[in-house]
Amino acid sequence: MIFFKRLLISIIFFVIVFSGKVFARQLSRSEYIEKYKDIAIRQMNIYGIPASIILAQACLESGNGNSYLAVNGNNHFGIKCHEWKKDKIYQDDDIKNECFRKYKTAEESFKDHSEFLKTRPRYNSLFQLDRTDYKSWAYGLKATGYATNPKYAQLLIETIEKDELYKYDLIYIDDYKLNISDSSNSARSQQKHSHASHKTDKVHDKDETIIFINDSIEVVKPIVNEKKLQKMERRKERLEKREAKKKKKNSEDDFFNRY
Repeated sequence: MIFFKRLLISIIFFVIVFSGKVFARQLSRSEYIEKYKDIAIRQMNIYGIPASIILAQACLESGNGNSYLAVNGNNHFGIKCHEWKKDKIYQDDDIKNECFRKYKTAEESFKDHSEFLKTRPRYNSLFQLDRTDYKSWAYGLKATGYATNPKYAQLLIETIEKDELYKYDLIYIDDYKLNISDSSNSARSQQKHSHASHKTDKVHDKDETIIFINDSIEVVKPIVNEKKLQKMERRKERLEKREAKKKKKNSEDDFFNRY
């Protein structure tokens, strides 16, 4: 009798745990974008990768943060192990039980994605592109072999335009360049010690400006380039009108072809 009670308790426990995983609420696309857009903007200002591209890749690769790799390994970009020496997670992909990178946090995954693109020679050509040119970035990622899906570039572009991710490409962090080199870190350290009594100091290292307020870095509030945003909005409207005319013409042609 005791055995059956224990068995029943084990079954109930299993059902509760399993159903919790199955019916756990998934993130929507808009929720995912809202959750991670600030990280994408920061990565853009550090590395020069369009925030729209970062977000679109993350949406597609992680299923809006709901994929097995994202949930269990914080891997939002489907990056495989390669030379990775840290934690790993395994999943069937091109071959069975492939090795993928596992991260402690989602933000760590976003940072590693930027490093992955920046440090591999095959992606060098992408960094010659303007960070508002998301279409060239999308086609460039496909051409350089980031993904095997033949429609990968189109999927990125559709995601960017449908969810208006291009607007995040126009957000700049004013007066503070985030890709600080070792030399500028050294300059920062010297400036902090030599001007400890000043409330506000600036260190100029080549084209970098680092702002200190009471020995701490001030991250200036991002500003939006309104003119560029308006230009992109007008372009989007023109594309939508053109697409609507095309659909109308196709429907009229279908009507006359029927008769």
